This record gives sequence, structure tokens and C-alpha cells, in this order.
Amino acid sequence: MSVAKAAYDIIISGAGPVGSLTALALSRSQYLNKILLIEKFKPNLQLSTIPNQRVYSINTSSLRILESLGVFPSIKRRGTINKIKVFSKDDSINF
Repeated sequence: MSVAKAAYDIIISGAGPVGSLTALALSRSQYLNKILLIEKFKPNLQLSTIPNQRVYSINTSSLRILESLGVFPSIKRRGTINKIKVFSKDDSINF
């Protein structure tokens, strides 16, 4: 069955952190049976030896959501960030 002909309760575009967590949370709903998560890029299933350099700051409300979904232990803090410098084309700012 093609995606165009299938019936879904909800379609989520983007399997990044927000889309994936939204799909996970909604999949636990008793009212939604069919959830489609669409991602533009093919997943890279190879484990990299290069650490991911992206930084995420998680506030208390987001932490509660991650804990309630049972995913926080796999992404918990790996270190403390003491300084952040953000660059743009013309300038930079320190936090």
C-alpha cells in the first residue's frame, strides 16, 4: 500500500529529536493507532567513531517529558557546558 492511499491518524514530518519524541509520545495514546513519521534523509545505522558535536540544552519541563517516555537514561548529560560561543557570518556572542 502506498503512503498516499494509506489512512493515518497523524503524519509527522521530520525524524529529528522533536519529531521522533512526538511520534513516540503519540504512539502511547489509546486514541491513535496509525502514526507515520517521515524523514527526508536515509538513516545512518553505522556507529561512528567520531562523537556527535551537537549540543542540546534541556530545561526542566523537557527533562520530565524525556523521563516519562523512558529515553532520558540513553541521552543523559555527558558533561557540563561552562561556555558557549555562537558564530554567525558577521559576528559572534559568548554565553
